[in-house]
Amino acid sequence: MERAGQISISPTSRSSVGEIDNQSGERVSTSLSFTLLDLPDDVLYIIFDYCSPGILCTISRVCRRLRMLASEDCVWQRHERERTVMRLKQNRKVYGLKERYRVAVNWEKGHHQDSWLLRHNIRLLPWVQKDENILWISRGNQICKFHVKSSGHLREYQIGPLRGLEADVTRFVVKNGLVVSGCRGGGVCAWEATSCVLLLRHSYLHRSDTQCVDMVDDLLISGSKDKTVKFTPMFRKDLTVVKSFKIGDRVWSLSVSPDKKTLAVGGACHNNPPVSLIDLSSGFLLGHLGDGHKRGAGVMDMAFESPNILLTGGHDTYLRMWDLRTHTCVQLWEDPFDSAVYCLQTDGQNTVITGTARHGLVRLWDKRQKDHIQAYYTGNQSSPVYSMASDVHRLYVALDMGLNMMDFSVR
Repeated sequence: MERAGQISISPTSRSSVGEIDNQSGERVSTSLSFTLLDLPDDVLYIIFDYCSPGILCTISRVCRRLRMLASEDCVWQRHERERTVMRLKQNRKVYGLKERYRVAVNWEKGHHQDSWLLRHNIRLLPWVQKDENILWISRGNQICKFHVKSSGHLREYQIGPLRGLEADVTRFVVKNGLVVSGCRGGGVCAWEATSCVLLLRHSYLHRSDTQCVDMVDDLLISGSKDKTVKFTPMFRKDLTVVKSFKIGDRVWSLSVSPDKKTLAVGGACHNNPPVSLIDLSSGFLLGHLGDGHKRGAGVMDMAFESPNILLTGGHDTYLRMWDLRTHTCVQLWEDPFDSAVYCLQTDGQNTVITGTARHGLVRLWDKRQKDHIQAYYTGNQSSPVYSMASDVHRLYVALDMGLNMMDFSVR
């Protein structure tokens, strides 16, 4: 077997050994037969470590034992790490590394099937969230709940959509067994995720559109076009606002850090830097992220990868990674078509997906590289990508006329 280049493995080999004849005392050459299957598992694993993915697939077609051994995660771990794939927590237990590698190749080469799952009669600004095998999507002033089948298609729950908002849904989050949403006109609502029972409704929490929401413990956090961020208890009948911050700019996005200590607020970047940081325990403003940004370069979406690492994207066409310990941008990626970044998704490791403002364009990024890995035009629409939800096999893209699915599990 050769270490580099093409490796050829023969299931059966013959080797000459020498034996001493008892009568003549001369050495007699005989042949000893052995097969690859005679080797123990630990030796086979060492051999597999020198094999490329293509050779491993060839070996797995020899017999059941080799197929089982060549498909183990320990064999594919090195190859899978070299690929760009969404390493989400709920997918690590479901898919083996061999399958993840195969699908990752499809992601990088752009091999997928495109199909519409939902259609709207009018143009909307939908928001979508995926929680395990449940997908939530806003349609007007309602939030619909769907079960995701093994094929990736949807089946709507008989319990019906979430109602209670008086105007169109802007953004919502699904967290801690609750669904919390904002809407145009300044209202907010909260529901129990399993039963879809309405728990809270405040029709005029803000003086303008409630653009984004999040939650921490029993507090609902909402940001609005009225340039304020408000903290409201979710389980009090009086709905008294505990704290209100004046940001100085329209609030487009916000997110709570994983350790529940910091709130990041993305503004319109007219009067202040694009990102403001608020300490959740003390309620004080910690500072701002970003200096010298162009006026109007607001942050449309953001996501924490860790308590100290924040990703943002917005109108300035850049995807940025911030370090909250130094309040500096440590890495940035520019959209090559100068398209605004409307939404983003990250697996917390190397993969980031961004949805842009034109032509249903989605980009796949590897943070280890400067340029994007692949671009996908989904739905054959000129719509912006308003939001996305993904797993290893599929990407759900919310466009103005419906929900589109890109299936990367094709063979």
